[in-house]
Amino acid sequence: MRYVINITHEMSKRNIKFNRKYFKEIDEFVSSGFTTAPYPEHNERYLKQCLYNLEEKAMRGIISKEEWQKIYNEFKYFTDLWEV
Repeated sequence: MRYVINITHEMSKRNIKFNRKYFKEIDEFVSSGFTTAPYPEHNERYLKQCLYNLEEKAMRGIISKEEWQKIYNEFKYFTDLWEV
């Protein structure tokens, strides 16, 4: 739960809009250790698309290269992304 609170706080701080009604759903997903996707379309392909999207944000300076490196280090086994 604390992780989700930290994320939503950071999103608010950065003026990133999100729908709070999904807060519980997100918390359950995180609490499950990301093992059970709440939506059937959240599959390996979806994760790869999200990772490529985040990589692009790092390349464009929207997120820092340090932030991207943490994400990359966690998921590099999953796809053939290159380092930024």
